[in-house]
Amino acid sequence: MIIKDDSKKCFDVYSSIPEIRLRIPYKKGINDYIISINNKNFTLSDVAKFEMKLISDGSGDELGVICLYEHVMMENNPAQIIIREKGSNRIYIEENIFILKSLQYEFDQNYYYKEKVAEIIRLEGKDIEFYDTVLPYKVNLRLNDCFKIKFEFNASIYEMLIDVPVLKWRLGSLSSVTNRHDDIWWEDVDEKKLYVKYPNHLLSQLYIITGTSYEKIQGKKIGDEYRYSIEHLFQIRNQEPITLGVLINGKEERITEIHFKPFIKDFSVSYYDRNDLIQGLYAQWKYIGRGDIHVDVIYSPTNKVIKHYTIHDNEQLMDRNIELYYSEHEIVIYQLVEDDFFGGDTEKSVLAHETFIVGDPIIVCTKNKLLKGMFCISDEDKYELFNFYLKDIRFSKRRGFYEATGMYFIRDRYTGKEREWYFTNYNPFFVKPIYIGMDKLTFEIVDKDGDGLIYDVKTKYVNPRVVNKNAERYKLIDAVELEIVK
Repeated sequence: MIIKDDSKKCFDVYSSIPEIRLRIPYKKGINDYIISINNKNFTLSDVAKFEMKLISDGSGDELGVICLYEHVMMENNPAQIIIREKGSNRIYIEENIFILKSLQYEFDQNYYYKEKVAEIIRLEGKDIEFYDTVLPYKVNLRLNDCFKIKFEFNASIYEMLIDVPVLKWRLGSLSSVTNRHDDIWWEDVDEKKLYVKYPNHLLSQLYIITGTSYEKIQGKKIGDEYRYSIEHLFQIRNQEPITLGVLINGKEERITEIHFKPFIKDFSVSYYDRNDLIQGLYAQWKYIGRGDIHVDVIYSPTNKVIKHYTIHDNEQLMDRNIELYYSEHEIVIYQLVEDDFFGGDTEKSVLAHETFIVGDPIIVCTKNKLLKGMFCISDEDKYELFNFYLKDIRFSKRRGFYEATGMYFIRDRYTGKEREWYFTNYNPFFVKPIYIGMDKLTFEIVDKDGDGLIYDVKTKYVNPRVVNKNAERYKLIDAVELEIVK
Protein backbone atom coordinates (compact mmCIF):
# COMPACT_ATOMS: atom_id res chain seq x y z
CA MET A 1 0.00 0.00 0.00
CA ILE A 2 1.15 3.53 -0.77
CA ILE A 3 -0.32 7.01 -0.38
CA LYS A 4 0.14 9.92 -2.79
CA ASP A 5 -0.20 13.60 -1.99
CA ASP A 6 -1.45 16.23 -4.42
CA SER A 7 2.04 16.55 -5.93
CA LYS A 8 2.12 12.75 -6.58
CA LYS A 9 4.79 12.20 -3.90
CA CYS A 10 4.54 8.61 -2.62
CA PHE A 11 4.52 7.60 1.05
CA ASP A 12 4.93 4.14 2.55
CA VAL A 13 2.18 3.36 5.06
CA TYR A 14 2.83 2.07 8.59
CA SER A 15 0.54 1.31 11.52
CA SER A 16 3.31 2.24 13.97
CA ILE A 17 6.53 4.24 13.85
CA PRO A 18 9.12 2.13 12.01
CA GLU A 19 12.72 1.66 13.04
CA ILE A 20 15.38 3.31 10.91
CA ARG A 21 18.67 1.42 10.54
CA LEU A 22 21.80 3.40 9.74
CA ARG A 23 25.30 2.02 9.24
CA ILE A 24 27.76 4.34 11.02
CA PRO A 25 31.42 4.14 9.98
CA TYR A 26 34.26 3.48 12.43
CA LYS A 27 35.12 6.54 14.57
CA LYS A 28 31.79 8.20 13.71
CA GLY A 29 28.90 8.70 16.11
CA ILE A 30 25.15 9.25 15.96
CA ASN A 31 25.55 13.01 16.46
CA ASP A 32 27.62 13.21 13.29
CA TYR A 33 24.34 12.94 11.35
CA ILE A 34 21.53 15.37 10.65
CA ILE A 35 17.94 14.29 10.16
CA SER A 36 15.60 16.42 8.07
CA ILE A 37 11.87 15.98 8.73
CA ASN A 38 9.69 17.82 6.23
CA ASN A 39 12.61 20.19 5.47
CA LYS A 40 13.28 20.91 9.20
CA ASN A 41 16.74 19.91 10.42
CA PHE A 42 17.43 18.15 13.74
CA THR A 43 20.30 16.38 15.43
CA LEU A 44 19.38 12.73 15.61
CA SER A 45 19.83 12.46 19.36
CA ASP A 46 17.34 15.32 19.89
CA VAL A 47 14.40 13.65 18.12
CA ALA A 48 15.01 9.94 18.49
CA LYS A 49 16.13 7.25 20.83
CA PHE A 50 18.70 4.90 19.44
CA GLU A 51 20.75 1.80 20.10
CA MET A 52 24.25 1.12 18.73
CA LYS A 53 25.33 -2.40 17.76
CA LEU A 54 28.79 -3.42 16.58
CA ILE A 55 28.74 -5.00 13.13
CA SER A 56 30.74 -8.25 13.27
CA ASP A 57 32.47 -7.97 9.90
CA GLY A 58 35.79 -6.64 11.23
CA SER A 59 35.22 -3.14 9.89
CA GLY A 60 34.57 -1.52 13.25
CA ASP A 61 31.37 0.01 11.86
CA GLU A 62 28.25 0.14 14.00
CA LEU A 63 24.55 -0.28 13.26
CA GLY A 64 22.39 2.49 14.64
CA VAL A 65 18.81 1.34 15.33
CA ILE A 66 16.89 4.63 15.43
CA CYS A 67 13.31 5.14 16.61
CA LEU A 68 11.83 8.64 16.29
CA TYR A 69 9.95 9.98 19.30
CA GLU A 70 6.21 9.57 18.81
CA HIS A 71 5.35 13.26 19.33
CA VAL A 72 7.97 14.26 16.75
CA MET A 73 6.63 11.80 14.20
CA MET A 74 2.94 12.50 14.74
CA GLU A 75 3.40 16.28 14.65
CA ASN A 76 5.02 15.86 11.21
CA ASN A 77 2.81 13.08 9.87
CA PRO A 78 3.15 12.38 6.96
CA ALA A 79 6.90 12.87 6.95
CA GLN A 80 9.64 13.10 4.36
CA ILE A 81 12.76 11.93 6.21
CA ILE A 82 16.33 12.49 5.00
CA ILE A 83 19.45 11.53 6.97
CA ARG A 84 22.81 12.92 5.91
CA GLU A 85 26.22 13.43 7.44
CA LYS A 86 26.98 16.84 8.97
CA GLY A 87 28.88 19.09 6.62
CA SER A 88 28.04 16.91 3.65
CA ASN A 89 25.26 16.67 1.07
CA ARG A 90 25.58 12.89 0.89
CA ILE A 91 22.24 11.31 1.70
CA TYR A 92 22.37 8.03 3.62
CA ILE A 93 18.63 7.44 4.04
CA GLU A 94 15.60 8.97 2.35
CA GLU A 95 12.11 7.76 3.21
CA ASN A 96 8.54 9.05 2.98
CA ILE A 97 6.46 7.75 5.89
CA PHE A 98 2.72 7.96 6.59
CA ILE A 99 1.48 6.67 9.96
CA LEU A 100 -2.13 5.41 10.00
CA LYS A 101 -2.57 3.57 13.27
CA SER A 102 -6.19 2.50 12.93
CA LEU A 103 -6.53 1.83 9.21
CA GLN A 104 -8.42 -1.40 8.51
CA TYR A 105 -9.61 -2.87 5.21
CA GLU A 106 -10.85 -6.23 3.96
CA PHE A 107 -11.56 -7.86 0.61
CA ASP A 108 -14.28 -10.43 -0.01
CA GLN A 109 -11.63 -13.11 -0.72
CA ASN A 110 -8.24 -13.92 0.76
CA TYR A 111 -6.75 -13.74 -2.72
CA TYR A 112 -7.74 -13.71 -6.39
CA TYR A 113 -6.41 -15.55 -9.39
CA LYS A 114 -8.73 -15.89 -12.38
CA GLU A 115 -11.56 -13.75 -11.02
CA LYS A 116 -12.50 -10.69 -13.04
CA VAL A 117 -13.78 -8.58 -10.14
CA ALA A 118 -12.69 -8.06 -6.53
CA GLU A 119 -14.74 -6.39 -3.83
CA ILE A 120 -13.46 -4.40 -0.87
CA ILE A 121 -16.05 -4.91 1.85
CA ARG A 122 -14.48 -3.02 4.75
CA LEU A 123 -12.55 0.25 4.87
CA GLU A 124 -12.21 2.43 7.93
CA GLY A 125 -9.68 4.52 9.80
CA LYS A 126 -9.53 7.00 12.66
CA ASP A 127 -8.90 10.67 11.89
CA ILE A 128 -9.32 10.17 8.15
CA GLU A 129 -12.36 10.84 6.00
CA PHE A 130 -12.80 8.73 2.86
CA TYR A 131 -14.55 10.09 -0.22
CA ASP A 132 -17.08 7.98 -2.20
CA THR A 133 -17.02 4.99 0.14
CA VAL A 134 -20.11 3.06 -0.92
CA LEU A 135 -19.31 -0.50 0.10
CA PRO A 136 -18.84 -3.04 -1.27
CA TYR A 137 -16.58 -1.31 -3.79
CA LYS A 138 -15.80 -3.29 -6.94
CA VAL A 139 -12.37 -3.41 -8.59
CA ASN A 140 -12.21 -4.53 -12.24
CA LEU A 141 -9.20 -6.85 -12.19
CA ARG A 142 -9.03 -6.94 -15.98
CA LEU A 143 -8.08 -3.26 -15.95
CA ASN A 144 -6.22 -2.86 -12.66
CA ASP A 145 -5.29 -4.82 -9.56
CA CYS A 146 -5.09 -1.76 -7.35
CA PHE A 147 -7.90 -0.16 -5.34
CA LYS A 148 -7.70 3.66 -5.32
CA ILE A 149 -9.60 6.06 -3.09
CA LYS A 150 -9.15 9.65 -1.97
CA PHE A 151 -9.31 10.75 1.65
CA GLU A 152 -8.79 13.81 3.81
CA PHE A 153 -6.21 13.94 6.60
CA ASN A 154 -5.29 17.07 8.57
CA ALA A 155 -7.16 19.25 6.06
CA SER A 156 -5.17 17.87 3.10
CA ILE A 157 -6.30 15.54 0.31
CA TYR A 158 -4.44 12.29 -0.39
CA GLU A 159 -4.94 9.24 -2.57
CA MET A 160 -4.61 5.75 -1.08
CA LEU A 161 -3.59 2.84 -3.31
CA ILE A 162 -4.25 -0.64 -1.92
CA ASP A 163 -2.92 -3.63 -3.85
CA VAL A 164 -5.55 -6.30 -4.43
CA PRO A 165 -4.13 -9.69 -3.32
CA VAL A 166 -3.72 -11.31 -6.75
CA LEU A 167 -1.72 -14.44 -7.57
CA LYS A 168 0.55 -13.64 -10.55
CA TRP A 169 3.12 -15.55 -12.55
CA ARG A 170 5.34 -15.13 -15.58
CA LEU A 171 7.20 -17.61 -17.73
CA GLY A 172 9.43 -15.76 -20.16
CA SER A 173 7.19 -13.53 -22.28
CA LEU A 174 4.09 -15.46 -21.13
CA SER A 175 2.23 -14.56 -17.96
CA SER A 176 -1.01 -14.82 -16.03
CA VAL A 177 -2.23 -11.55 -17.57
CA THR A 178 -1.78 -12.59 -21.21
CA ASN A 179 -4.85 -13.68 -23.14
CA ARG A 180 -3.78 -17.28 -23.61
CA HIS A 181 -2.01 -18.73 -20.62
CA ASP A 182 -4.04 -21.83 -19.73
CA ASP A 183 -2.38 -23.90 -22.45
CA ILE A 184 1.16 -23.18 -23.69
CA TRP A 185 3.12 -24.63 -26.61
CA TRP A 186 6.57 -25.68 -25.41
CA GLU A 187 8.44 -23.77 -28.14
CA ASP A 188 6.77 -20.53 -27.04
CA VAL A 189 8.53 -20.73 -23.66
CA ASP A 190 11.59 -18.54 -24.28
CA GLU A 191 12.86 -18.72 -20.69
CA LYS A 192 12.72 -21.93 -18.67
CA LYS A 193 12.23 -20.22 -15.30
CA LEU A 194 8.85 -19.63 -13.69
CA TYR A 195 8.37 -16.57 -11.46
CA VAL A 196 5.40 -16.49 -9.06
CA LYS A 197 4.25 -13.52 -7.00
CA TYR A 198 2.17 -14.74 -4.08
CA PRO A 199 -0.52 -12.59 -2.42
CA ASN A 200 -0.70 -11.81 1.31
CA HIS A 201 2.71 -13.31 2.10
CA LEU A 202 1.47 -16.79 1.15
CA LEU A 203 3.89 -19.35 -0.25
CA SER A 204 3.84 -22.71 -1.99
CA GLN A 205 6.06 -25.27 -3.59
CA LEU A 206 5.61 -25.71 -7.33
CA TYR A 207 3.66 -28.87 -8.16
CA ILE A 208 4.53 -30.55 -11.47
CA ILE A 209 2.13 -33.21 -12.76
CA THR A 210 2.65 -35.37 -15.85
CA GLY A 211 0.91 -38.51 -17.02
CA THR A 212 3.30 -40.75 -15.10
CA SER A 213 4.94 -38.65 -12.40
CA TYR A 214 4.44 -36.08 -9.69
CA GLU A 215 7.11 -33.66 -8.51
CA LYS A 216 7.47 -30.74 -6.09
CA ILE A 217 10.04 -27.94 -6.48
CA GLN A 218 11.12 -25.38 -3.89
CA GLY A 219 11.32 -21.79 -5.08
CA LYS A 220 14.01 -19.18 -4.48
CA LYS A 221 12.93 -15.72 -3.36
CA ILE A 222 13.98 -12.99 -5.80
CA GLY A 223 12.61 -9.58 -4.78
CA ASP A 224 8.87 -9.96 -4.30
CA GLU A 225 8.71 -13.11 -6.46
CA TYR A 226 9.72 -16.76 -6.14
CA ARG A 227 11.72 -18.34 -8.95
CA TYR A 228 11.37 -21.99 -9.96
CA SER A 229 13.81 -23.59 -12.41
CA ILE A 230 12.02 -25.93 -14.83
CA GLU A 231 14.64 -26.51 -17.55
CA HIS A 232 14.55 -30.27 -16.98
CA LEU A 233 10.92 -30.45 -18.09
CA PHE A 234 11.89 -29.66 -21.69
CA GLN A 235 14.44 -32.41 -22.23
CA ILE A 236 11.93 -34.82 -23.81
CA ARG A 237 10.02 -33.96 -26.97
CA ASN A 238 6.66 -35.42 -28.00
CA GLN A 239 5.67 -36.13 -24.39
CA GLU A 240 2.33 -35.81 -22.65
CA PRO A 241 1.28 -32.37 -21.30
CA ILE A 242 2.90 -31.09 -18.11
CA THR A 243 0.71 -29.26 -15.60
CA LEU A 244 2.18 -26.63 -13.28
CA GLY A 245 0.31 -25.59 -10.15
CA VAL A 246 0.60 -24.26 -6.61
CA LEU A 247 -1.21 -24.98 -3.36
CA ILE A 248 -2.48 -21.89 -1.51
CA ASN A 249 -4.38 -22.22 1.76
CA GLY A 250 -5.19 -25.80 0.85
CA LYS A 251 -6.59 -24.81 -2.55
CA GLU A 252 -5.01 -26.08 -5.77
CA GLU A 253 -4.41 -23.38 -8.35
CA ARG A 254 -3.52 -24.47 -11.88
CA ILE A 255 -0.92 -22.12 -13.32
CA THR A 256 -0.65 -23.50 -16.84
CA GLU A 257 -0.24 -26.63 -18.91
CA ILE A 258 2.71 -27.02 -21.27
CA HIS A 259 1.99 -29.05 -24.42
CA PHE A 260 4.41 -30.97 -26.61
CA LYS A 261 1.84 -32.32 -29.08
CA PRO A 262 -0.29 -29.90 -31.15
CA PHE A 263 -4.04 -29.78 -30.55
CA ILE A 264 -7.17 -27.73 -31.26
CA LYS A 265 -9.54 -26.38 -28.60
CA ASP A 266 -12.64 -24.16 -28.48
CA PHE A 267 -13.65 -25.10 -32.02
CA SER A 268 -16.86 -23.72 -33.54
CA VAL A 269 -18.30 -23.72 -37.06
CA SER A 270 -21.28 -22.00 -38.69
CA TYR A 271 -22.67 -21.89 -42.20
CA TYR A 272 -25.03 -19.25 -43.56
CA ASP A 273 -26.79 -19.84 -46.87
CA ARG A 274 -27.54 -17.25 -49.53
CA ASN A 275 -30.72 -16.21 -47.75
CA ASP A 276 -28.62 -14.75 -44.94
CA LEU A 277 -26.85 -11.40 -44.98
CA ILE A 278 -23.47 -12.97 -44.20
CA GLN A 279 -23.40 -15.93 -46.57
CA GLY A 280 -20.56 -18.44 -46.22
CA LEU A 281 -18.64 -20.82 -43.97
CA TYR A 282 -17.14 -19.50 -40.74
CA ALA A 283 -14.98 -21.52 -38.36
CA GLN A 284 -12.69 -20.54 -35.52
CA TRP A 285 -10.55 -22.32 -32.97
CA LYS A 286 -7.52 -22.05 -30.71
CA TYR A 287 -4.44 -23.80 -32.03
CA ILE A 288 -1.76 -24.92 -29.57
CA GLY A 289 1.22 -25.86 -31.71
CA ARG A 290 3.43 -24.76 -34.60
CA GLY A 291 3.26 -25.15 -38.38
CA ASP A 292 0.59 -25.03 -41.05
CA ILE A 293 -2.70 -26.79 -40.55
CA HIS A 294 -5.05 -28.18 -43.21
CA VAL A 295 -8.83 -28.09 -43.26
CA ASP A 296 -11.16 -30.37 -45.25
CA VAL A 297 -14.89 -29.73 -45.63
CA ILE A 298 -16.66 -33.04 -46.29
CA TYR A 299 -20.17 -33.81 -47.57
CA SER A 300 -21.19 -36.61 -45.18
CA PRO A 301 -23.67 -38.55 -47.38
CA THR A 302 -20.92 -39.27 -49.96
CA ASN A 303 -17.82 -38.70 -47.77
CA LYS A 304 -16.53 -36.41 -50.52
CA VAL A 305 -14.14 -33.54 -49.75
CA ILE A 306 -15.87 -30.43 -51.06
CA LYS A 307 -13.05 -28.00 -50.38
CA HIS A 308 -9.55 -28.00 -48.90
CA TYR A 309 -7.78 -25.12 -47.14
CA THR A 310 -4.22 -24.60 -45.89
CA ILE A 311 -4.08 -22.23 -42.92
CA HIS A 312 -0.94 -20.22 -42.11
CA ASP A 313 -0.64 -18.54 -38.71
CA ASN A 314 -4.37 -18.09 -38.31
CA GLU A 315 -7.12 -19.42 -36.11
CA GLN A 316 -10.14 -18.83 -38.24
CA LEU A 317 -11.59 -19.75 -41.59
CA MET A 318 -13.95 -17.52 -43.55
CA ASP A 319 -15.12 -18.50 -47.03
CA ARG A 320 -18.00 -16.48 -48.43
CA ASN A 321 -17.90 -18.23 -51.81
CA ILE A 322 -18.52 -21.83 -50.75
CA GLU A 323 -22.03 -23.21 -51.28
CA LEU A 324 -23.12 -26.28 -49.31
CA TYR A 325 -26.12 -28.56 -49.77
CA TYR A 326 -28.76 -28.93 -47.07
CA SER A 327 -27.41 -31.96 -45.27
CA GLU A 328 -24.86 -33.13 -42.74
CA HIS A 329 -21.24 -32.07 -43.27
CA GLU A 330 -17.93 -32.63 -41.54
CA ILE A 331 -14.92 -30.40 -41.02
CA VAL A 332 -11.54 -32.00 -40.35
CA ILE A 333 -8.49 -30.04 -39.15
CA TYR A 334 -5.15 -31.84 -39.40
CA GLN A 335 -1.41 -31.54 -39.87
CA LEU A 336 0.76 -33.43 -42.34
CA VAL A 337 3.61 -35.00 -40.41
CA GLU A 338 6.76 -36.24 -42.15
CA ASP A 339 8.87 -39.14 -40.89
CA ASP A 340 12.18 -37.44 -40.01
CA PHE A 341 14.05 -40.73 -39.51
CA PHE A 342 13.06 -42.96 -42.40
CA GLY A 343 11.84 -40.46 -44.97
CA GLY A 344 8.55 -42.22 -45.49
CA ASP A 345 5.21 -40.84 -46.59
CA THR A 346 3.62 -38.00 -44.69
CA GLU A 347 0.94 -38.95 -42.19
CA LYS A 348 -2.25 -37.10 -41.39
CA SER A 349 -2.46 -36.13 -37.71
CA VAL A 350 -6.09 -35.17 -37.03
CA LEU A 351 -6.46 -32.32 -34.53
CA ALA A 352 -10.25 -31.81 -34.75
CA HIS A 353 -13.14 -33.58 -36.46
CA GLU A 354 -16.58 -32.04 -36.09
CA THR A 355 -19.99 -32.55 -37.70
CA PHE A 356 -22.29 -29.68 -38.60
CA ILE A 357 -25.63 -29.37 -40.32
CA VAL A 358 -26.54 -27.08 -43.17
CA GLY A 359 -30.23 -26.28 -43.16
CA ASP A 360 -32.91 -27.03 -40.59
CA PRO A 361 -31.43 -29.60 -38.16
CA ILE A 362 -34.72 -31.48 -37.69
CA ILE A 363 -35.29 -31.85 -41.44
CA VAL A 364 -31.67 -32.75 -42.14
CA CYS A 365 -31.33 -35.27 -39.29
CA THR A 366 -34.56 -37.08 -40.10
CA LYS A 367 -34.51 -36.92 -43.91
CA ASN A 368 -35.46 -40.35 -45.29
CA LYS A 369 -35.19 -41.75 -41.75
CA LEU A 370 -37.57 -43.78 -39.60
CA LEU A 371 -37.93 -42.71 -35.96
CA LYS A 372 -38.90 -45.31 -33.38
CA GLY A 373 -40.69 -44.29 -30.19
CA MET A 374 -38.77 -45.63 -27.20
CA PHE A 375 -40.42 -43.93 -24.21
CA CYS A 376 -43.19 -41.49 -23.45
CA ILE A 377 -43.49 -39.08 -20.54
CA SER A 378 -46.70 -38.40 -18.66
CA ASP A 379 -46.81 -36.22 -15.55
CA GLU A 380 -43.01 -36.65 -15.21
CA ASP A 381 -43.34 -40.47 -15.23
CA LYS A 382 -41.57 -42.41 -17.97
CA TYR A 383 -43.17 -45.36 -19.79
CA GLU A 384 -41.82 -47.75 -22.40
CA LEU A 385 -43.43 -47.54 -25.85
CA PHE A 386 -44.25 -50.39 -28.23
CA ASN A 387 -44.74 -50.18 -31.99
CA PHE A 388 -44.90 -46.42 -32.48
CA TYR A 389 -43.01 -44.73 -35.32
CA LEU A 390 -42.74 -41.40 -37.13
CA LYS A 391 -41.50 -40.67 -40.65
CA ASP A 392 -41.61 -38.01 -43.37
CA ILE A 393 -40.96 -35.11 -40.99
CA ARG A 394 -41.52 -31.87 -42.85
CA PHE A 395 -42.16 -28.17 -42.32
CA SER A 396 -45.55 -27.10 -40.98
CA LYS A 397 -47.58 -23.93 -41.31
CA ARG A 398 -48.19 -24.08 -37.57
CA ARG A 399 -45.59 -21.89 -35.90
CA GLY A 400 -42.99 -23.80 -33.86
CA PHE A 401 -44.17 -27.21 -35.11
CA TYR A 402 -43.29 -29.73 -37.82
CA GLU A 403 -45.59 -32.25 -39.47
CA ALA A 404 -44.93 -35.99 -39.36
CA THR A 405 -46.63 -39.19 -40.41
CA GLY A 406 -47.43 -41.54 -37.52
CA MET A 407 -47.39 -45.28 -38.16
CA TYR A 408 -46.92 -48.75 -36.69
CA PHE A 409 -46.24 -52.23 -38.04
CA ILE A 410 -48.67 -55.11 -38.39
CA ARG A 411 -47.88 -58.67 -39.46
CA ASP A 412 -49.68 -60.03 -42.52
CA ARG A 413 -51.65 -63.11 -41.46
CA TYR A 414 -50.99 -64.85 -44.77
CA THR A 415 -47.37 -63.99 -45.61
CA GLY A 416 -46.07 -63.38 -42.07
CA LYS A 417 -44.30 -60.23 -43.24
CA GLU A 418 -44.51 -56.88 -41.45
CA ARG A 419 -46.07 -53.98 -43.27
CA GLU A 420 -46.64 -50.34 -42.41
CA TRP A 421 -49.99 -49.22 -41.02
CA TYR A 422 -50.89 -45.60 -40.45
CA PHE A 423 -52.79 -43.60 -37.84
CA THR A 424 -55.23 -42.56 -40.55
CA ASN A 425 -57.68 -40.79 -38.23
CA TYR A 426 -54.94 -38.77 -36.53
CA ASN A 427 -52.36 -37.96 -39.24
CA PRO A 428 -50.60 -35.72 -39.78
CA PHE A 429 -49.13 -35.41 -36.32
CA PHE A 430 -47.78 -32.02 -35.29
CA VAL A 431 -44.47 -32.34 -33.47
CA LYS A 432 -42.56 -29.72 -31.50
CA PRO A 433 -38.87 -30.44 -30.72
CA ILE A 434 -37.83 -30.44 -27.06
CA TYR A 435 -34.42 -32.12 -27.43
CA ILE A 436 -32.28 -32.77 -30.52
CA GLY A 437 -29.34 -35.18 -30.40
CA MET A 438 -27.32 -36.97 -33.06
CA ASP A 439 -29.62 -40.00 -33.12
CA LYS A 440 -32.18 -39.23 -30.40
CA LEU A 441 -34.98 -36.67 -30.38
CA THR A 442 -37.74 -35.72 -27.97
CA PHE A 443 -40.99 -34.28 -29.30
CA GLU A 444 -44.19 -32.87 -27.92
CA ILE A 445 -46.85 -34.45 -30.21
CA VAL A 446 -50.49 -33.66 -30.97
CA ASP A 447 -52.76 -35.07 -33.66
CA LYS A 448 -54.22 -33.22 -36.65
CA ASP A 449 -56.99 -31.80 -34.45
CA GLY A 450 -54.56 -30.55 -31.81
CA ASP A 451 -55.45 -33.28 -29.31
CA GLY A 452 -52.77 -34.99 -27.26
CA LEU A 453 -51.90 -38.66 -27.65
CA ILE A 454 -53.04 -41.39 -25.22
CA TYR A 455 -50.78 -44.13 -23.83
CA ASP A 456 -52.09 -47.54 -22.77
CA VAL A 457 -50.06 -48.69 -19.78
CA LYS A 458 -51.14 -52.33 -20.26
CA THR A 459 -50.40 -52.79 -23.97
CA LYS A 460 -47.79 -50.00 -24.28
CA TYR A 461 -49.61 -48.78 -27.41
CA VAL A 462 -50.30 -45.18 -28.46
CA ASN A 463 -53.91 -44.14 -29.17
CA PRO A 464 -55.54 -47.57 -28.75
CA ARG A 465 -58.92 -48.07 -30.42
CA VAL A 466 -60.77 -48.36 -27.13
CA VAL A 467 -60.14 -45.87 -24.30
CA ASN A 468 -62.20 -45.68 -21.12
CA LYS A 469 -61.93 -43.45 -18.09
CA ASN A 470 -59.47 -45.71 -16.27
CA ALA A 471 -56.84 -43.10 -15.27
CA GLU A 472 -54.49 -45.78 -13.99
CA ARG A 473 -54.31 -47.47 -17.39
CA TYR A 474 -54.65 -44.59 -19.87
CA LYS A 475 -52.26 -41.63 -19.67
CA LEU A 476 -52.12 -38.37 -21.58
CA ILE A 477 -48.69 -38.15 -23.23
CA ASP A 478 -46.65 -34.98 -22.61
CA ALA A 479 -43.61 -35.93 -24.72
CA VAL A 480 -42.18 -38.83 -26.71
CA GLU A 481 -38.52 -39.91 -26.89
CA LEU A 482 -37.54 -41.36 -30.25
CA GLU A 483 -34.45 -42.89 -31.86
CA ILE A 484 -33.43 -42.79 -35.50
CA VAL A 485 -33.39 -46.48 -36.48
CA LYS A 486 -32.94 -46.44 -40.28
